[in-house]
Amino acid sequence: MTKPSVLQRHLSDSLKLNEDKCDAFVNVWVNSAKGIVEHLRKRSLFPAQVSKMLEVKLFYTVSAN
Repeated sequence: MTKPSVLQRHLSDSLKLNEDKCDAFVNVWVNSAKGIVEHLRKRSLFPAQVSKMLEVKLFYTVSAN
C-alpha cells in the first residue's frame, strides 16, 4: 500500500493539489486504506476468471469420460 508521505508528495507534485486537499486525501487514506483495498480485491475479476476456468476444465473432464 502507498505510504501517506508518498501519497502526499504525489498529490502535491504531480497533481498540483494545495496542501489542504492533500491533507484531506491523506487523512482518508490513512483511515480507510485497508478497507478500500479489501473492497477492490473482492471486486477483482481474477476470482471469477479462476472459477470459470475450473468449471470449464471440470466440464471437459466429465465430457471426456
